[in-house]
Amino acid sequence: MIQSYRSKLPSSPTSPTQQMEVLSEVLHNEIISQLRVILGGALYEMDRVNILIDNLDKPWSKNEDLSALSLFLFGLLNVVERISIEFSVGGKRKTVPVSLTVFIRADILSVIKKNVPEADKLRITSIKWDNEQRLLRLIEERFKSGLDEYEEIGEVWNKFFVRTVDGMNTRKFLFHYVLPRPRDIIYFCKQALFSANSNDHTRIEADDLKEAQKAYSNHTYLTLLEEIGSLVPDAPGILRQFMNAPDIITKDEIQQLIERAGAEISITDSVIDALCEATFLGYETTSGSFEFLYDDRKDDRKTQASRVIDATGVERYKINPPFHTYFEISSSV
Repeated sequence: MIQSYRSKLPSSPTSPTQQMEVLSEVLHNEIISQLRVILGGALYEMDRVNILIDNLDKPWSKNEDLSALSLFLFGLLNVVERISIEFSVGGKRKTVPVSLTVFIRADILSVIKKNVPEADKLRITSIKWDNEQRLLRLIEERFKSGLDEYEEIGEVWNKFFVRTVDGMNTRKFLFHYVLPRPRDIIYFCKQALFSANSNDHTRIEADDLKEAQKAYSNHTYLTLLEEIGSLVPDAPGILRQFMNAPDIITKDEIQQLIERAGAEISITDSVIDALCEATFLGYETTSGSFEFLYDDRKDDRKTQASRVIDATGVERYKINPPFHTYFEISSSV
């Protein structure tokens, strides 16, 4: 569909509005009209049809034209509501009560907003998993099949996990060293379970969790590289300079790392911005307290950080604990 969209664009530069019209034509002629016929006949008796669209990040890489791809994805997001309306119109075709939900990574949405000013008009709801109980409940649900019928779901932690890791409660350990996203905590626990099985353990022990921590931290690094690769010149070279860095780091120190990587120090602000967007770095929002961008309140966080900088005269950031193991960073706490 992307090739079809590009082939219909005129050779001369076009405005975002014109490109949106072309995209809308392609979607309606080649996708929506076909879906309308197929799904209309199969689902018209349903009370409600919910369509979830995911994996839009697959073509997203540093080798792509992110400006064009941003516009294309914005077009997809923009027609979601119109698709629902299209399915609700009867006439010669059967009506279908359809609702569509599109999942998209926060970092991708951020780039779309930078390249497509109209993106602010999209109706967007952020999914936040920064509640410890809600996130850990996912693990309880996955392990509950191993419980006896008389055991409460909370027994998952007593039956399948060691109580503490280096003196820290296991649940606190997981929440501290995992980015608060379902796929992350599931990945971490799968790695821990694999280690436990490999070592013939009857439950997940502290050593298994530490092995999982290593594997997961490496995984977060690779994900980080993928997220910022299109935004930061020589991202691998710059990130290497963070090895053995302090967990709380000043802007001046980050600038030195960028210079050591052979990059221009003029990109310091854009590098910091990308690393904060990717939750590698957190803003100092009150003196000694740091927050990561797990929500869409970036402007609020930057405003809070500016006040701290004005009060202290120092611009500081904190490296997120999930990255500590890979980068061999010791916590200052």
